[in-house]
Amino acid sequence: MEQDRVNMFVMQHSKHFSAQDMMIVRQRLEDITEDRFMYILSLDFKSPTVAIVLSWFLSGFGVGAFYIKKIGFGIAQIIVYIMYIIFYIMFLFSANSSSEDIWGVLMGISGLVMVILFLVGVINARKWTQQYNFKKFIDAAQLF
Repeated sequence: MEQDRVNMFVMQHSKHFSAQDMMIVRQRLEDITEDRFMYILSLDFKSPTVAIVLSWFLSGFGVGAFYIKKIGFGIAQIIVYIMYIIFYIMFLFSANSSSEDIWGVLMGISGLVMVILFLVGVINARKWTQQYNFKKFIDAAQLF
């Protein structure tokens, strides 16, 4: 592959890959055919910035995780969010103080887990997106 085209791809897509993965991307691009290069150019890589924003604002619904195909993590976020809402409603409508204490504790635990999942999602969004993009690139750049 022409070095200019490889350099242009690297410049345009440097945010989509980690610095370590970018070296491998460059090597693979130098070894592939023209038609495979055109196919790679047509790929839609996920933006780490979008993943972070989605994880920050819509983490309760798992949107950031679903964006980068972390389905299990996204489902966990949704389940914990729903559990928190259920425990909150039960806490509001509990009739006596002993059941109120139980629902309050469960609400607190699920709230803590929800915050932990939020932090894990936001902190790892960039890394997970770059890993997703690298896997997508490697699958597309397989030499036949």
